[in-house]
Amino acid sequence: MAPPPQVTQWLQRAYPRPRVDQEWLNDCYNWVREEYNYEPATHMDQIIHNVDIQLLESDLRDSMVPGTGLPQISPDTKETTIRGPVLVQVLSIMEIGQSAFSLMSVRQAKLERADMAGLAGEEDDEDEGPIPSYPRSMLRFELTDGSVTLPAVEHRRLPDFKLGESRLGLKMILKNVPVRRGIAFLEPKCVVMKGHHVADLEAFQDRNFARALRERMRYVYNASFHAIAEQTHDTHTACLTSQPPTSQSHKPKSRRQSRRHPHTPLHVRQNARQHQAYA
Repeated sequence: MAPPPQVTQWLQRAYPRPRVDQEWLNDCYNWVREEYNYEPATHMDQIIHNVDIQLLESDLRDSMVPGTGLPQISPDTKETTIRGPVLVQVLSIMEIGQSAFSLMSVRQAKLERADMAGLAGEEDDEDEGPIPSYPRSMLRFELTDGSVTLPAVEHRRLPDFKLGESRLGLKMILKNVPVRRGIAFLEPKCVVMKGHHVADLEAFQDRNFARALRERMRYVYNASFHAIAEQTHDTHTACLTSQPPTSQSHKPKSRRQSRRHPHTPLHVRQNARQHQAYA
């Protein structure tokens, strides 16, 4: 059964872009009516409220019509603006202002604290002090409207986000967001937080976060290794071209060495001198 016009019109006003998929909306409306035993004539506000919650906790890749939200922006585009309002969800969060090694160290410390808390209980956990938090400099996001993916960074800090605590699938509305070279620059005045999350995305957040950190660490290691190897090769080449080796066989003998034979036995040299004298 299709929802009444009040539900459709409310969604169009609240989330004009992207457009809600009609089939998803029909199923959602029918589920809300059956789950809560609502009647449109007497419970329209409650129906709209619950449909809104279901939309914000859905994966936009399932609930939105592709191609009706974010524009396709090429990385070659020098500068443009997303006027909005456009509803998007967060696919990934990463701290790019801190080293991958420091983030991995904090993650390991948090895991160890969680393991110890589970074994020892809450009383012993209080003596360990607060659980370590990730350092905070600049966050990088991967956003989507359900079909188009948009990389974004904090141009100014978004206080509602915290690495390791903000959940994936969180919804927000973008308005008048500048985009440079395919990357959106976010600040509080351009973002309206809607909250919620997607359970399927959140289930793999820590695994994907650790994988991304390992990739960053591997990239730094490989870059350092190649830089050292190249520097060593250049230094070795410079030494070969500036100081060519001299063969020992071509080293000139001194006059004393040419006359004397230090390895000839003494009695042989004496006999030779006597023979010269008699001659």
